[in-house]
Amino acid sequence: MGYPKRICHRDAAYLLGSAGPYDDPTLRCLIHDLKFRGARGAAGPLAEIIARYLENLAFDLNDFLLIPVPLSQRRRNERGFNQTEEVARHLAQLMPLQIKTDVLIRTRNTKPQTETADAAERRRNVLTCFSIVKPDVIAGKNILLLDDVATSGATLGEAAHALKDAGARRIIGVTAAKA
Repeated sequence: MGYPKRICHRDAAYLLGSAGPYDDPTLRCLIHDLKFRGARGAAGPLAEIIARYLENLAFDLNDFLLIPVPLSQRRRNERGFNQTEEVARHLAQLMPLQIKTDVLIRTRNTKPQTETADAAERRRNVLTCFSIVKPDVIAGKNILLLDDVATSGATLGEAAHALKDAGARRIIGVTAAKA
């Protein structure tokens, strides 16, 4: 697998890599099962796909912290878990990555990005919705920022800005799929 799209947002605060395209039926099914059907068993195969993708990259990830994009407390309560955190836990077991789930938080509820009209509305929707609660953990560190799907990159971009503002050195955003 692997999604061979060229860099399209050179001014982004992070480098993005996606294991595959969202229109891949296997990826889409695993993501939907995990995210919308509560099938936590889908997190393992998604982590394996991402791990294989990362292993094929030329990056040394040994000194990176793995940070999953957080959900709002309301959405986490509705779903019962954070699907990205589930994938991150499996990924951290497959690769030499230290996971941190308590440093980046979502400070307000936002509507699902799938309910927004376009990239501009997606950016407005997530604007300033992330905060760092332990900046000393982030300062000077390399971050592997994980999410399930990237569409416009607005969510990853906003999370990356919060991490950069807290002193993160290098940020690589990785997703299972790119829409």
